Amino acid sequence: MRLVNIRMKWLPTLLLLLLMIVLPSGAFAQDAPAPAAPEAAEADFEDEWKQERKEILKEIELEVKKQLDILVTKEKIVKEQLVKWRLEPPWSWPIQKSPKTVTQVEADLMKVLEAEAAKKFPIKQHQKRVAEEIEQKFKMSGIGDQVAFTVRGGRGTNTNVDGTVQAITAERIRIHRRWVHRDDIPEEYQAMFYEEVNAKLRKEYVEREKRIYDARVENFKFEQRQDRLPGELLKAFYVPDRRQKNASLKNPNPEAWISREETVNLLYAAMRKIVGDKLRKEITEAKFKEAEYEYVTELKEWMPIDVAEDWRAAQAAKAAQQPGMEPGMEPGMEGPPPM
Repeated sequence: MRLVNIRMKWLPTLLLLLLMIVLPSGAFAQDAPAPAAPEAAEADFEDEWKQERKEILKEIELEVKKQLDILVTKEKIVKEQLVKWRLEPPWSWPIQKSPKTVTQVEADLMKVLEAEAAKKFPIKQHQKRVAEEIEQKFKMSGIGDQVAFTVRGGRGTNTNVDGTVQAITAERIRIHRRWVHRDDIPEEYQAMFYEEVNAKLRKEYVEREKRIYDARVENFKFEQRQDRLPGELLKAFYVPDRRQKNASLKNPNPEAWISREETVNLLYAAMRKIVGDKLRKEITEAKFKEAEYEYVTELKEWMPIDVAEDWRAAQAAKAAQQPGMEPGMEPGMEGPPPM
């Protein structure tokens, strides 16, 4: 009876052992979560610190902007220009805006110079003078007038003609007792005897004197423009463009000038870049060191110190597995010479 009782006591245990042997192991663990793979855990960790790095970078940019907004302002730049450039009118804040374009400044100056040139070189006075000169230079001569001139350009013999006009034909002129062929007489002397030649030379003289007059006027305006345009540009709040080699307060080339406003904008952008780069470098190093990161030169990126150490260890392990490498050798080292 005792034996039967013992067997009945162990029967449930024996049945459980038989079930564990016969049934698959998964039958008793259907609801238990599977352990995470090492690769998945590693990827999660990498995503975590890279996200942390992004947040640090955002903090860096915010800090850089905060300090830049204090250190570099357009108002400060204007005050610096006030010291560097002794201009009239002087620099002031808010920055003066140019009331005209460079083209308009030049056009307005040219209008002034046109008026000044008209007073300095009155056209009516010029025309009166030319008319008087024409009457003196191109007087017509007729029968009975005393004349004297040189034929054939003074070449050959008997080239001087002097006497009273006796006759004028289409081909020849008789002076005293001598006939002179028209083709031998220079055009300036033919004008004394032939109306068509006289009219032609009068017209040419007027045109030549007009060209001389116009050249004098244009030269006056050009010289005045060269001398006065820089001053007019300064009055309209323009300054030399220092990006150009020929920039100067006396340069009359409009393309070498820019507005004060544009100058400040350019300096502002340049200073923000220079100062910003310097701040970014300093703040980046401080922020990442505070977060226990280091800069890995080979990868050109910041990463946690322990991650960097693991990466270097992995690189060393890979190098050690290269063919021909002896224990303790660095990559690139040669093995021992053959025996």
